[in-house]
Amino acid sequence: MAADTAAAAAVAAGSSDSSSRGNIRHISTWQEAAHTTRASQAAATTAVVAAAAAAAAAATAVVAAAAAAAAAATAVVAAAAAAAAAATAVVAAAAAAAAAATAVVAAAAAAAAAAAAPCTGIAFLQQQQQQQQQQQQQQQHLQQQQQQQQQQQQQQQQQQQQQQQQQQQQQQTRGFRSAV
Repeated sequence: MAADTAAAAAVAAGSSDSSSRGNIRHISTWQEAAHTTRASQAAATTAVVAAAAAAAAAATAVVAAAAAAAAAATAVVAAAAAAAAAATAVVAAAAAAAAAATAVVAAAAAAAAAAAAPCTGIAFLQQQQQQQQQQQQQQQHLQQQQQQQQQQQQQQQQQQQQQQQQQQQQQQTRGFRSAV
């Protein structure tokens, strides 16, 4: 700035001295060099900013990939849990069927024993009551199993809904990131 001021003062004074002209030429050369240096610095700054933006975009992509991998792992775990619950329900149903078959065999054996032995009226009524109680217990047991199966189905539906919600959230997040 001082050199610019000195050059302007020399020109304003109208000095025809050769040393003044040399100074003006030197100042002009210095100004051109300073301008070139400023342009180089601006280009370097722009390159640094662009590199920082690229690094930030890469970091964002890495975070998004990690989140997607975590969501996929969660979905796999939920699917495995649902499969285990379904297998448990199948085993419970098989056990209930076996128990019902055992009860039917026991009732048939009791009926055969009652028919083979002479029974009084009271004993016969007692046997009928016992059979009715056994049938009621079997029905209650079957109802409990059905309720358990319904609960398991509801749990599976809830897990599926949660998976769908997670997938929708992932899609929304991806859409937002791609929009940004």
